[in-house]
Amino acid sequence: MEQSISIHEENTAEARKEKKKNKGEGKIFLFFLILFLVAIAMAGFYVIHIFDREGFLSDAGMEQTLYLRNSEIAHKNAKAISEYVVLDQSEAAIQFCKNRNIGSFRLMDLESGKVLFQYDLGENYTSDTLYTDKIEDIYGNMQKYELCLLNNYSHEDAYKGVFRMFILYRQWIVPIFVLVGCCLLATLILTPILFCKIGYVRGKEEVTENYLTRIPFEVVTIPLALLIMLEFGACIDGIGFSTMLITLYAVGVLIFLWMLNFAHRIKLGKMNSLVFRFFQWAFYQIKNIFDNMPLIWKNMITLLGVGAVELFVIIAIAYPSRLSRRALLILCILCILEKFVLGIFHLSSCLMFKKLMVGGREIASGNTAYRIDTLGMTGDYKKHGENLNSISNSVAIAVKEQLKSERMKTELVANVSHDIKTPLTSVINYSDLIQNETQKLSKQGTITSEELNTIEEYSGVLNRQSNRLKRLLDDLVDISKANSGSMEITLEKLEIGTFLSQVVGEYENRFQEKNLEIIISKTKEEVFFEADSRKLFRVFDNLMQNIYKYAHPGTRVYIDAEKLEDQLYVQFRNTSHERINKTPEELLERFSRGDESRHKEGNGLGLAIAKSLMELQGGEMKVEVDGDLFKVILSLKICDAV
Repeated sequence: MEQSISIHEENTAEARKEKKKNKGEGKIFLFFLILFLVAIAMAGFYVIHIFDREGFLSDAGMEQTLYLRNSEIAHKNAKAISEYVVLDQSEAAIQFCKNRNIGSFRLMDLESGKVLFQYDLGENYTSDTLYTDKIEDIYGNMQKYELCLLNNYSHEDAYKGVFRMFILYRQWIVPIFVLVGCCLLATLILTPILFCKIGYVRGKEEVTENYLTRIPFEVVTIPLALLIMLEFGACIDGIGFSTMLITLYAVGVLIFLWMLNFAHRIKLGKMNSLVFRFFQWAFYQIKNIFDNMPLIWKNMITLLGVGAVELFVIIAIAYPSRLSRRALLILCILCILEKFVLGIFHLSSCLMFKKLMVGGREIASGNTAYRIDTLGMTGDYKKHGENLNSISNSVAIAVKEQLKSERMKTELVANVSHDIKTPLTSVINYSDLIQNETQKLSKQGTITSEELNTIEEYSGVLNRQSNRLKRLLDDLVDISKANSGSMEITLEKLEIGTFLSQVVGEYENRFQEKNLEIIISKTKEEVFFEADSRKLFRVFDNLMQNIYKYAHPGTRVYIDAEKLEDQLYVQFRNTSHERINKTPEELLERFSRGDESRHKEGNGLGLAIAKSLMELQGGEMKVEVDGDLFKVILSLKICDAV
């Protein structure tokens, strides 16, 4: 069950990863699909515009709009027929009616009611809708007409055009609105998806750059803004609706591309903007100038800036209120006097604050003898100066006490070590005498071999442990002297290749016992450095002892010497027998041991002594740990051979 769950989680993770990788696919298809949908929507808007232009989107309704449009056409036709009739061209009037979808037409004189002209194809051919109105002939006489249209609209004329538009509108207006709505809705859905995909490419999970995002943002934006301004200027000058739609579509495509580029830059987290870089550079330059400026100048410039702003505000408020020049001048003089008084007070505060800053800097740097001159200070500034002087006194006393304590500790360690070493030396000497006397008695046959072995074993343990205690005391004295700075250092010029050969030669046989292979990498040329040969040999000896104690048998020990500029780096690397669970800082502490059980010989002072001795000689020692890999890096300053 657990295995199936883990397999399902792995498959889900792989699916998510694959989905994220494919996130960059299909961007071009989505882009052109959105453009296609917008084009269809704009075409629908154009058709709707035509319907509106023809009057079918008016508040009157479709049937009423059709009647009104036909009434306008009938009025124009009646005027034309009236002209033919008045000019005694009845045949032309009849032909005029035959060429149009006019089923019946009657023209009457408005005053007498006399029928001036009549055309009729019969009731079976005409509609029931009657178009009637009054007109004025070419001589100014008022006439009345009655006109009915054909049912089948058999002629191509204005009536049929209006009827065709009416049918088209009635059939397509709802589908067109639905199509436009669907296209807009699909565009609103697909556009965020495209924005989510932008910046991703196949096979990569992170957002990647392209050639457009590498171009400065202004190079992309400014030409686009100019083009849009030109396009809208052309629209304002007056163009057709269809041309305006095409122009808006082209501008919209450009804006859409710009928005995609902008979103891509946002995802990358950098705009690559020349203006931003300039303002950032200018800001840092001004900030650097302002930071490096003396404190007094900073505050005076700030005060002058505030005063200038206040003067500008006074003039801006007072000038529209039509104050007299004298009143405005008095206001400005009062403002300047106020800033002058504040400036003196501010300058005094800055001078006192500068004293406090200098004093704080000196005390922080360790100059505990420095005292702040509080003469002339007032208020809290004076109290703060006195507090800083008190802190300086307290720090000086604390440092003095600490130095005294460290000196006493060093003297205590040295004295106790000296007092212990005297009887310890006697113990060692007498253990040697016991071994020598025992061997003499054995030769004389006074004691048996078993008694001899027992005495030698006891005296050997006594001698070995006494020497171990002696080394511990020597190490304690050395590290105390090194930390207190009382150890004498005699610098001399040494060559790293020769020095390494001497150190390795001392441990070559001992390393062979544990099957440790030493690999030395020296510099090609001779490299000289200054150090105390005895103290540096002690450092190298401690490091080699540490490797001998804790290195895993059968592994390699690397000692590399490398020259970088004016520094010489010597690196010791070995594989520890056990995993090192301590940090480098913990290993460099006093009495820190690599084996927690403390079964192996050693007192945990080797690395601490080595570090202190390196610092006394002007060098550095760094420890690095990675699992069971132990690394020590020594650095010394290179000097000339002569």
